[in-house]
Amino acid sequence: MPLSDIDYKFITDYEHHLRTFKPKDHRRRPVANNGVMKHLIRLKKLMTLAFKMEWIKKDPFLNYKFRYKTWPLKWNG
Repeated sequence: MPLSDIDYKFITDYEHHLRTFKPKDHRRRPVANNGVMKHLIRLKKLMTLAFKMEWIKKDPFLNYKFRYKTWPLKWNG
């Protein structure tokens, strides 16, 4: 896939795919939130490098917000 074809819609579709993909192998688990974020951060690094090297004209992650899930801490006091 050419780097120029990666846009905001591709990023959101890719995130949706990662979150909803169910592996057919019974020993594998679906990708959790940390795994999704790790894949997206790696893609962002690649796209930032491509933008700095002027391989693409616009950074597709410009308006993208990473969604980290935070879990409430339990108080055992």
